[in-house]
Amino acid sequence: MRKYAYLLSIIGCLYACDSAELNNEILRANDEKQQLMEESAKKDSIIFTIIQSLNDIGDNLEEVKAKQGIVTMYANSNEENNLNQRDKIIDDIQMINKLMEDNKDRLAWMKSKIDHLSKDLKSSVLKIANLEKLIARMTKSLEEKDVEIGELKDKLVNLNISLDSLSIAYDIQEIEMEGQVASLNTAYYCYGTFKELKEKGVITKEGGFIGIGRTEKLTEDFNKSYFTKIDITETTSIDLYSDKAKLVTNHPSGSYALEGQEEDKVDKLVITEPGEFWGASKYLVIVVD
Repeated sequence: MRKYAYLLSIIGCLYACDSAELNNEILRANDEKQQLMEESAKKDSIIFTIIQSLNDIGDNLEEVKAKQGIVTMYANSNEENNLNQRDKIIDDIQMINKLMEDNKDRLAWMKSKIDHLSKDLKSSVLKIANLEKLIARMTKSLEEKDVEIGELKDKLVNLNISLDSLSIAYDIQEIEMEGQVASLNTAYYCYGTFKELKEKGVITKEGGFIGIGRTEKLTEDFNKSYFTKIDITETTSIDLYSDKAKLVTNHPSGSYALEGQEEDKVDKLVITEPGEFWGASKYLVIVVD
C-alpha cells in the first residue's frame, strides 16, 4: 500500500507541474494575441490616417489649381481689370501659399509614417503583401503630387513678378486718386470784422456813390494764408459768437443758416447743404460785428 501511495503522489506532482506550465503557456499566448491585435489596430489606424491625408492633399491641389487659374486669368487681363481685382489676386495668392505649405507638411508626415510602417511590416508576423503594394502606390502618388506642387510654385513665382509691377502701378494711381479726392473735399474759410479782414488783405469795398452803398468783396489777389483749411465732409458748422454776421463770398441762401441762442446774436454758421454751399466757392469769408 505504501508503494502505491508513493506512486500516486509522484503522478500528482507531475500533473500539477504540467498543469501550471500549461496555464503559463496559455497566458503567454493570450498576451501575444492581445499584443498582435493592438499592433494590427495601430497599423490599421495609421494606414487609414495616411489614406485620409492623401485625399486631403488631393482636395487641396484641386483648390490650388482652381485659384491659380483665376490668378492667371486676372494677370493676363487688361490693366484696368487687374487694378479692380488686385485685392482678390492677393487673397488668392495667399490662399495658394497656405495650401502649398499645408501639403508640404502633410507630405513630410506621411512619408515618415510610411517609412516606419514599412519597417514594422517587414519584421512583423502580420506582414501582408497587399499593404506593401498600397504603401508603394501611395509613395508614388506622393512623389507625383510633390512634382505638381513644385510646378505650381514655379508658375506662382512668375505671377508674383507680374503682380509686383501691377502693385506699384496701382499704388501710384491710388495715391493720385487720394490726392484728387482730398483736393475736392478741401475748402477754406476766415471771418473777422471788416477792418481786420481789410488789413489782412482779404476784402475791400467797392461801388456806391461818394462812399454810400459800397459793398464788401474779395480783393483780386486776396491773402490766402489767412484762411483756415477744412475738410468739407467733416466740417458742417463754424463758430462765430458775434452780434451780426454776413457772408461776403457767394453761397446759395438755402444751403446754410446763421443760428443763435439769443435774439440778435449769431453763434455759428451751419452748412445744411455742403454740396450746394461749397459748389459756388471753395473760399468762405464772413464779416462779423
